[in-house]
Amino acid sequence: MGNPKIDKAKFSKVLLNHKMTRRDFCEKTGMNPFSLSKKLNGHSKFSYDDLLSIRNNTGITKGEFEDLFFCKSESK
Repeated sequence: MGNPKIDKAKFSKVLLNHKMTRRDFCEKTGMNPFSLSKKLNGHSKFSYDDLLSIRNNTGITKGEFEDLFFCKSESK
């Protein structure tokens, strides 16, 4: 199984909706900013611990979380 890329525009929109910068996101999740960049660009994978920390510490809703990490793009 490959490493699915996160839609960076969608990620940025979620952060904006929560009035959170990437720095805020990293502080809340304990993630290194360089590591986050690698993960957003598909050069590294989000670990299970990363996902738990994101879900539990950022205020991102269940729907937003699922849309970012588990939903594929819609085909129209």
